Amino acid sequence: MISHRTGAAVVLLRTQRASDLLRCTYAAKQIPSGDAAARGSAASNCTGATIVINTESLAFTDFQRWTVETGQNSMWTHDPALNPRPVKGIGVEAEWVPEQTTFETASFTAWIAVFLACPTRHSGARALGAALGRAGLAATGR
Repeated sequence: MISHRTGAAVVLLRTQRASDLLRCTYAAKQIPSGDAAARGSAASNCTGATIVINTESLAFTDFQRWTVETGQNSMWTHDPALNPRPVKGIGVEAEWVPEQTTFETASFTAWIAVFLACPTRHSGARALGAALGRAGLAATGR
């Protein structure tokens, strides 16, 4: 998915696993091209993502706490771009934080956090985050 969305030819994957926590980090590597237009469009795309899948017993409660605290931090810092924006149709709840290019979603038994490495105003970042969030929920079977 990362290589498809970024145009990269090589995607590196690193995983870490604990009992109820899985962290997958993807990094897209561009193959040098003599085409300046291709290099310019590739530079504006997301170059990686870290997906954290939490299936601990309080995952949904922790997700809700994250949502509230992130919204409070947005209010206290007077930065509306840090305020989570609800996204319908993914999990029980889903939120997008544009300034941090972070997408998070949850079922009643899992919390999926997607941290993207891409330009803050990248037009496809929210859609990529949502697609990775859906994939994370599907991977839990929950």
